[in-house]
Amino acid sequence: MSKDVSDRVLTTSQAGTLINQMLAQIQGPVTESLNRLQQLGDQLSDPNVWDGGHAQQFRGQIWPSNKAADQKYLQQLQQLQQWLKQVHLNIGAAGGTQY
Repeated sequence: MSKDVSDRVLTTSQAGTLINQMLAQIQGPVTESLNRLQQLGDQLSDPNVWDGGHAQQFRGQIWPSNKAADQKYLQQLQQLQQWLKQVHLNIGAAGGTQY
């Protein structure tokens, strides 16, 4: 019977370190930067802060699509974070070393 995934399982200390580094980036600077970008864009969308032709274009066209893309990316990062955490737990449950 053929499987879609390999029967080989290999976990190195490098893999554990890389998982931890990815988690740290997702939980820290990447998410913080995207959240800050959304705050700034929302503030810039306020006509009391910026108004005129370019501001209206930003509010009506540019920012809504970019904000939606940022929010989708944040959701994808959260899914990746959960998946990486589960892999890390599975390594430990299988008797591997958690890094």
